[in-house]
Amino acid sequence: MFQAINPEDVVKPISNYSNGLAAPAGRMLFVSGQVGATADLNIPQDVEGQARVAFDNVQKIVEAAGGSMKDIVSVTLYLCDISDSPLVSRIRSEYFSDSPFPTSTTIGNCTFVLPQLRFEVSAIAVLSD
Repeated sequence: MFQAINPEDVVKPISNYSNGLAAPAGRMLFVSGQVGATADLNIPQDVEGQARVAFDNVQKIVEAAGGSMKDIVSVTLYLCDISDSPLVSRIRSEYFSDSPFPTSTTIGNCTFVLPQLRFEVSAIAVLSD
């Protein structure tokens, strides 16, 4: 369905993401930034717990639209502390374990709406018709 685009003369991905991802036409789903907060506003204190909740939220939204995590073509990760990137990358690999991987951008040193938040993820999916 999707085709990873990783040219030889471009830096090889250092984790489970693709430099580019070609997707057939389909219904697009844009997932707003999801933070590590449950529906009842329970927020884990650590970035690992928050990342798991945020990725779970993304998964629930995609599944509610009739898709799966395999339909996600791009993610953007926002971290308060960029040094948390390796940990979040490891958690991301639990949700995206099969190639082709979505494209990915990581941004550090962010400030969120609530001071206890340490992580946010947004996503784009292409759902089959």
